[in-house]
Amino acid sequence: MSSSHLVPGDILSVDMVMEQIPCDAILIKGDAIVDEGMLTGETTPVIKGSTYIDSATKHSLKRLFKNSKYSLYAGTKLLRVSPEPTIAIVFKTGFQTQKGFLIQSILFPKPDTFQFHKDSMLFIGILAIIGTCDF
Repeated sequence: MSSSHLVPGDILSVDMVMEQIPCDAILIKGDAIVDEGMLTGETTPVIKGSTYIDSATKHSLKRLFKNSKYSLYAGTKLLRVSPEPTIAIVFKTGFQTQKGFLIQSILFPKPDTFQFHKDSMLFIGILAIIGTCDF
């Protein structure tokens, strides 16, 4: 399924038919092994486990998503899922995902605030004034 058909809060069945995870999601049932090399650069497979969500923790999905052992990230390769049904809750889609933030930072980098050239010219000017006075 394309990520354009998903919205946060949807229930997603994770199986080996999908090669890549289409959105950021939280595993609530089953286990998965993913390759997060697209995000982190490491090609080491990562084991993701499920978490239990009851009515008391529905409001704390943001806290659960920050714990990376329960989170599936968009664009990561799915290597293996558990034989039991693996279910996840869609948390973020589109440019709000970790992959989206990575692409935005590449396309629209923050302006550099590094003023080395300006500061070095100021330093050389001050040294020139001190050298002239000392001469």
